[in-house]
Amino acid sequence: MTDIYRRAVCGESRTYGSGTDHCIPIIVLHVKWDAVIEFHPAWPNDILYIFPLTMLGALACIVGLSVLAPTQMGEPADPFNTPLEILPEWYFFPTFNLLRVLPNKLLGVLAMAAVPLGLITVPFIENVNKFQNPFRRPLASLTFIVGFITAVWLGIGACLPIDKAVSLGFW
Repeated sequence: MTDIYRRAVCGESRTYGSGTDHCIPIIVLHVKWDAVIEFHPAWPNDILYIFPLTMLGALACIVGLSVLAPTQMGEPADPFNTPLEILPEWYFFPTFNLLRVLPNKLLGVLAMAAVPLGLITVPFIENVNKFQNPFRRPLASLTFIVGFITAVWLGIGACLPIDKAVSLGFW
């Protein structure tokens, strides 16, 4: 091997031992890539043809869906006739039930504010533990499991009457 080849392929100018242990043979194929891949400029094709066609297709889908399946209008709003049970969206069920069940509303607001504050403190408490395995991080795992079970329990209880909201009718 010549010294120029060794520097180009192996990345070193001196060899120790035989010098062929770490060398990688390189085979260079001369291919005319312009004949294999045709390159089209983006200006006339994409901007003047593909983008407007895509926008017209999306507009046709939206108009077609709105004509074939119009939204149903509900009953008109009556400010003097409110329903007995007003439920929020499903992701607000646990906080709604917490506000509904606790007798003091300030206590309910403080309980809702304690949830993110408690979650913020978990990484600082477990900062000593550098493991990613949940079985080796018992405090974070326990916080998640208890919080998840509580949120699901309160979420299910929000759909029930207020006397069964905490017990879910089990006792």
